[in-house]
Amino acid sequence: MATRLSSEAVPPGWQLRLAEIKSDLLRRLIPTAGEAVPELDNIVVAGLLKSPTGLGQSARLCISALQQAGYRVGTIDLSKHFKVNADVPFENFGSDPRDGRGILILHINGPQVTRALWRIGQARVRKKLMIGYWAWELETVPPGWIDGARFLHEIWAPSSFSADAFSRAIDRPVRVVPHVASLRSRDGQTADARRAARLMLDLPESAFVVAFGFAMQSNFERKNPIAALAAFKEAFGNNPSARLVLRCLDLHAYPRGAEALQRQIAGHDNIHLISDVSIPMNLTIDAADVYVSLHRSEGFGLTILEAMAAGKPVIATKWSGNIDFMSSHDSILIDSHQVLVDDPQGVYDRSLGCWAEPSITEAASALRRLYHDVEFRNTMGVRALAAAENFVLKSRSTILAALRAAASEPHGSAIRNAR
Repeated sequence: MATRLSSEAVPPGWQLRLAEIKSDLLRRLIPTAGEAVPELDNIVVAGLLKSPTGLGQSARLCISALQQAGYRVGTIDLSKHFKVNADVPFENFGSDPRDGRGILILHINGPQVTRALWRIGQARVRKKLMIGYWAWELETVPPGWIDGARFLHEIWAPSSFSADAFSRAIDRPVRVVPHVASLRSRDGQTADARRAARLMLDLPESAFVVAFGFAMQSNFERKNPIAALAAFKEAFGNNPSARLVLRCLDLHAYPRGAEALQRQIAGHDNIHLISDVSIPMNLTIDAADVYVSLHRSEGFGLTILEAMAAGKPVIATKWSGNIDFMSSHDSILIDSHQVLVDDPQGVYDRSLGCWAEPSITEAASALRRLYHDVEFRNTMGVRALAAAENFVLKSRSTILAALRAAASEPHGSAIRNAR
C-alpha cells in the first residue's frame, strides 16, 4: 500500500534540497521509540482517514474493528497534512485522542513516519506504545522504511508477504494482522442489489460485467490496469454484451498513466472509466459479475477480498499478499513470471528487485470461461464468499489478539537493548 502521499510533482533544484533538509531535521527532532506504558483504554488510530486510497481504507477498517470489539478509539486524520484527496465522507472519528500512556496505531508509510509524528505532536505520542500498520509490496524493503521503524515499537503487516519483507529488514517485532474487511448482509449480494448498481452506473442489466478498481496514487504500474484492459479486449473485443468497469481515482496524480488508459480505451464503447470519488467501490463491485486484478504486486489486496465478500468470482495474479486469503478452490489465480521493477512514478526503485508479470492470455481465457459457463461462475462466487467470510472472522480475532499481546510485552526495554 505504498501510496504516494502528495499529488504534487517532485520539486526541482533547491526545492528538492529544501525538502531533504526538512526531512532530516524532523528525524533529529523526533525521538526514537522509548519506554512505553500501553493501556487498552486509550487507543489512538492515526492515518489518512478521509483518503480514498487503500492506506486510508486500512485505517478506517482498523477503527471499525476495534470499536466493534468494544474499545474506545481516539482518531487523528492526517489527510490534509499530506495533501491527498480527502473526499471520503468518513465521520466515524470516535472519541478525541488523549495524551500520555496508551497505544498509537499509525497507518502511514515508513518514510513519512517522522512527518506524521510531528503533526500528531509529542504530547499525544509520549508514553504510548507506537505501532506502525504497514503494507509493503516487494520482497526488499527500501531504506526510508527501515529508518521509519526507529520511531516505532513494533510493526503490523496485513499479509505474510509484507511481514516476511519487514522481518528480514527491521529490528522490531513484526506481526501479521490482516485488515478486517467489512462483511455485508446477504441482502447486499442479491440480484436486486446488482440491478440497482447497474442502473446507477448506466450499465445494461443483461450484460456480463467485469470490474477493477484502483487509485492512481497507489501506483499505476503496480496495480497494472493496462493488463486488465488487455485481457478484457483479448477476451471480448467490442462485444457489447460484455462490459469492463474500470474505477480509477486521482487520475490527475499521474497524467502519463491517465493518457495510457485513454489510449487503451479509445474505440471500445464496452469499457467504462469511472473517476468520480462519490461513486463508492462497493457499488462497482455490486454491479459486477466478475472482479479482476492483474496486479504486479499487492501488500494485501483489499478490493479483491471485498469482491469475494460480495460473492463475486475473482481473477487475480497468483503472487504476493492476496495469496493469504485466496486459493485455486475459491478463485481463479493467474500464473506470472518475475520481471525487474520498472516504475516511472518513482515509488519503487529498480534496485528493489522484481515483481510479477501476469499472463494476459490466461486471464482472457478465464474471462471467457466465466462468460460462457454460468454454473461455474455461480459456483466460484459461492466459494469466494465462503472463503472471505472465514478469513474475515479469523482476522477479527487476530487483530484483538495482536493488540492484547502488544500491550502485555515490554517493548521499551527490548528496544533499548537492541540499540
